[in-house]
Amino acid sequence: MEDSTQGNDKVQGKCTEKYEKWTLEESNEFLKLMVDAATRGWRDSNDLLSKITVEKHILPHLNQKLGIEKTYAQYKSRVKWFKKQYNKYSKLMRHKSGFGWDHVTKKFTASDEIWDDYFMSHPKDKSYRTDTFPDYEDMRIAVGSGTAVGTHSIALGDDTDARTFYIEERRVSDSLIDDFMYDPDTETFIVSDKQDFISSEVSPPIRKRGRTEFEAKSSSFEPKSTQSNIIDKLASTVGKITQAIESIGTKEPNCWNIIKEIPNLDDDDRFKVLDLLNTKAKKSKFLSMTPEERSKWITFKLN
Repeated sequence: MEDSTQGNDKVQGKCTEKYEKWTLEESNEFLKLMVDAATRGWRDSNDLLSKITVEKHILPHLNQKLGIEKTYAQYKSRVKWFKKQYNKYSKLMRHKSGFGWDHVTKKFTASDEIWDDYFMSHPKDKSYRTDTFPDYEDMRIAVGSGTAVGTHSIALGDDTDARTFYIEERRVSDSLIDDFMYDPDTETFIVSDKQDFISSEVSPPIRKRGRTEFEAKSSSFEPKSTQSNIIDKLASTVGKITQAIESIGTKEPNCWNIIKEIPNLDDDDRFKVLDLLNTKAKKSKFLSMTPEERSKWITFKLN
């Protein structure tokens, strides 16, 4: 983690450049708002938040809650800083298979041999072995390739920590990542048999806010969820499952089969490439590329 100033952002004006400081509180609150916006599905097809969304939903709440006056230019500069920090974490995870993440301790994990090998080429990063990184999961959603979970989305600006909800959901998938197998026919991960014993364990109850409290805080930002909306979402989910089942057994080319045919990729790289193709538009564009273009695109993204 950075110190209490959370790094200095260089904001360029018409004639001069100046450095804007972000306190730890400001930076963390801003990151929470970005995660909540991603959870609500406000990002466009390029996984970016539009200027209108930022100026309408994020900056007003950030400035009002903390009594500051951050601008859109400062928003862009802070996002660059987040990306720079996340790229450091990503390089660590991509350095060699064997690195992992402990969501409980908020630390990167690896064997002594893996760490020693990493420090040979990155001697300045020795603190990564012992430091905690409480912002890694949020950065992965805000500026990385992580997928936001929106089941318990709350209103921007709420006092309740947004991470309380989606991290509890994500802990299940994180801790059971090895219990999922990839199905190349449906291009999805399916539960393996060994997960059965997990489902029998009862998790400690999580305190949930009352319905009245939730709706009161959310009403000024978007319409209240109705039973009709819930039914529509369930119908959409059932439709997707049906479509996936119907696609089993077809021999049409899919992204996973093509990725497996690309040379010089290990399993970790293949899974990372698959994670990048997280929208229908991206998959379509990837399938339309020539083998040479795909190879260049993958090299660019992984580096």
